[in-house]
Amino acid sequence: MPLVDEGYVLMSLGRYEGADLLYQKIIGLNFSGEGESYLADAWRCRGNALSSLGKYNESLQAFDRAIELNSEKAPYAWTGKGDALLASGRYDEAIIAYDQALKLYPEFADAGIAHARKGKGDSITKQGKREEALAAYGAAVGASDKAITAFTNAVPLDKAISFAFDPYPLDQVFWNNRGSILKALGRQTEADEAYAISRELQDGGL
Repeated sequence: MPLVDEGYVLMSLGRYEGADLLYQKIIGLNFSGEGESYLADAWRCRGNALSSLGKYNESLQAFDRAIELNSEKAPYAWTGKGDALLASGRYDEAIIAYDQALKLYPEFADAGIAHARKGKGDSITKQGKREEALAAYGAAVGASDKAITAFTNAVPLDKAISFAFDPYPLDQVFWNNRGSILKALGRQTEADEAYAISRELQDGGL
């Protein structure tokens, strides 16, 4: 199993410090030439690990390094950077990062687009701009639905190797936030629908 894939496993298990150490090991190998794509992945993944540990300033530096090394996968690093900025309360900067990611994602990268749209919506929500946040959330739902459909219809090999088939289901918190905005805007029926999905997810129904 490639070292970066081992890092994914550690991240999925919540072992963020172990993942960070593994990514540091990969970075220490100092790939060059064609290996820079692998190195960029390690920096991006390290950014995610550091962000999960609450080390946001360090994570931002890691994401910037990933962006510098490989523009092809830069949208994923920009999205991670947006997440770190959002978590640290820097909402204006987070929106800029998510917008940059959305400019760079290929058309088929629905999972990544859904992630960035959701993050942008969360950032705008924190600013109290309900209508704009709702628009971002609506776009996130559309992209997430497309990603899940693509994943469902993909062959096993594609599911195993491609970012394009990494589904990004929207979680219970997302639907609760969307419901709160709809309720505040007086759209109670739609709010109730969002809350219902949130409850199902919380109860493990989906």
